[in-house]
Amino acid sequence: MNSSAREQKYQSASYLRLHLTATTQGVIPTNQLQEVVIIESDRLTPIPNMPPWIMGLLNQRSRIFWVIDLPHFLGLAPIHSEGDNYNLAIVRIEEKAVGLRLDTVEGIIRFAPENIQSPVGVVPSALEPYLSGCILYAEEILLVLEAAAIVQGATNQLF
Repeated sequence: MNSSAREQKYQSASYLRLHLTATTQGVIPTNQLQEVVIIESDRLTPIPNMPPWIMGLLNQRSRIFWVIDLPHFLGLAPIHSEGDNYNLAIVRIEEKAVGLRLDTVEGIIRFAPENIQSPVGVVPSALEPYLSGCILYAEEILLVLEAAAIVQGATNQLF
């Protein structure tokens, strides 16, 4: 590996690649993730009179937190369950933890943060507050999600 390639590798960051819907893909910086889990649907406790994107509460490792249907929260089509399991990315911002339900988790990818482009004009304006941008990766546009903005937006609407 030459020094230029080595420098680029060290300047790249890791991201969890995911599907929000069948046609919308995104990434979350791994430094914003606490963990990624698959849970059985009956582990969620539904709470009445909540916004439709709130799935309920989850007790995970003696901690209780909200689980939201991330695509639905972002104004995309909600995830329709075909099985008894949910893919969750648990993000923690300061003292707030939220489970983000995802359609599919693809794995970890790396790219340099300076390659992130502005989402303005590329995505619906309602998504922009929850993104740090977008990136062209393997000929696909990936939304770069900002966990802090998602957690703050969700908690502001809840309380």
